[in-house]
Amino acid sequence: MQEEILDELIVQFEKTVNSRAAAPLVGVHYKTLEEMARAGEVPAAKIGKQWLFRISILSNWFDEQLRSNLKSTGLSR
Repeated sequence: MQEEILDELIVQFEKTVNSRAAAPLVGVHYKTLEEMARAGEVPAAKIGKQWLFRISILSNWFDEQLRSNLKSTGLSR
């Protein structure tokens, strides 16, 4: 029973990626992404010496950046 619960939790827990894997998704160098994470500009968690990102959260953040840029340029609908 306890093993089944653990298996279900593992399936539900979204894996994370490091900055080298996440950076191409938003089109920046991994060092730039790490600097942005350090400054709190992008959602991330520092575990040990590496920055970790959830792709779904990074995608939502990126979408928000796009919407914000469209609004500031007057191109939003």
